[in-house]
Amino acid sequence: MFKKRNIKEEILKVELLNRIKIILKDYKHEFSEITTVSLSNQDSFIGNIKLFDLDKLDNFSFRLSSLLDEYGKNSFNSEEVKPCCSLQYHLISFKVNV
Repeated sequence: MFKKRNIKEEILKVELLNRIKIILKDYKHEFSEITTVSLSNQDSFIGNIKLFDLDKLDNFSFRLSSLLDEYGKNSFNSEEVKPCCSLQYHLISFKVNV
């Protein structure tokens, strides 16, 4: 059976999405949505960000980490991607348990 969607959880998701977008205004990036993953005992938000400002990864990672810490236990990692026909970027994946 599907879990009933929690209004408070949806508000939290929109708030987190908007706060991440505020941080991202300072960087060249691609980011659009956060996905909710619901397990029997835990709800999490996950997302992926393409950061094209290669020299600003440390600064962005610090800001994202500080933000996610406000919402609960979290993790994120980054991976450098070098596509053959487009700009190089860091793919930043994150998860926060709420």
